[in-house]
Amino acid sequence: PEDDPTQLDVQPEEAIHIKIIGEGNYIVDRAPMTEAEMGGYVEMKMGQNPEKPVIIQTEAEVPYFVMIDVFDLLKYLQVQNISIPTQTEVARWRAFGIFE
Repeated sequence: PEDDPTQLDVQPEEAIHIKIIGEGNYIVDRAPMTEAEMGGYVEMKMGQNPEKPVIIQTEAEVPYFVMIDVFDLLKYLQVQNISIPTQTEVARWRAFGIFE
């Protein structure tokens, strides 16, 4: 997909970053976590700032249902601001050391 200029510009340094490596294997804000740990962490961060965006990055080989599990968890936690970056955004943020 191409960048959509009508979408909100989420600043990566202000967001919670969830990188899905595989089933039950996540990196959240550069720390490896289980799904339960991720849930507790996101809940704590959202308690501090309910408007905080969550950026989800998924490795290409990860099964689709794993990403759906993360969406279900975020829905349960009532996260309202979820972004999936384009390849262009990921490349730009990597240049600044935001994504690995």
